[in-house]
Amino acid sequence: MKKLLLLEARRQAPRETQPFLDDGSELGISRSAFRRMRKAEKLEAMIGWFHQNFEDPVERTPYETAEGGYQWIWGGPYDAGDELYNKFGDLVSESLIKEAVEEIEIDGLYDWAPVPRPEDYEDEPPPEDEPPRDPAPLDIFSDEPGERYGTAEDHEARRRVQAALEELQRALDTPRPIGIGHNWPPDDDELEEIKELRPAIAELSAELAKPDPTIAFVKRWATPLRSALIACAKWGFKKIDGALDAAVKAGAAGGIGLLATQYFAPLHNAYDAVLTWLDVVAKTLF
Repeated sequence: MKKLLLLEARRQAPRETQPFLDDGSELGISRSAFRRMRKAEKLEAMIGWFHQNFEDPVERTPYETAEGGYQWIWGGPYDAGDELYNKFGDLVSESLIKEAVEEIEIDGLYDWAPVPRPEDYEDEPPPEDEPPRDPAPLDIFSDEPGERYGTAEDHEARRRVQAALEELQRALDTPRPIGIGHNWPPDDDELEEIKELRPAIAELSAELAKPDPTIAFVKRWATPLRSALIACAKWGFKKIDGALDAAVKAGAAGGIGLLATQYFAPLHNAYDAVLTWLDVVAKTLF
């Protein structure tokens, strides 16, 4: 019955303007072209489509121990079987879908998050007359390990930090478009805190890869992340606060949008992941 309903929905739906599958070419792969593929090609295309649209939640989904685990703020958790059936259920056999699911879940991951989309970071900006709040400090955590240091929860939190640091590194390595005037985020030589991120990422990654990372060392090298967060937030506020007319304000808002998607969002995720790890493994001083 479910397959019949899917087929009827497809028949009544308007003709798609986008390709059925994106293979990197201009036209992509149409439904009819997919139907004509051989079994092995269909299997490869299905698995490829899934990984284009879904990712391991460790990549960027917030994890809150006190709230019971991952916080699916961008949607999810998604099941590979359900998503493949929704996309391909009227085109391939259930056995082929099952085969694709087995390949996707081969590493034991069953709950998936959506891949990043531009709208994920389009948060409502703070009021123009209200300066941004500083991120949580590091000195609330002791340098001494707590009871959960070395546990499975500790190692999962470390893995999330490493993934977030890799995302931040990719953001730093991505060239920024050239803006007009002074409405775009400042160059690295204008914002010293950004320049300090690269050595901090390297030191944090190396330390957290050790069997027994030193909490004090992690706190030391997480400090540049916090400083960069504060500097980016203050730069954005200063641009809007100092605007003289609506046109300048609009340009500043555009710069903040770029900053939020390229630097601020992954920077915030990385610092938040470090705080989560410290909350797991370190004693709280106050």
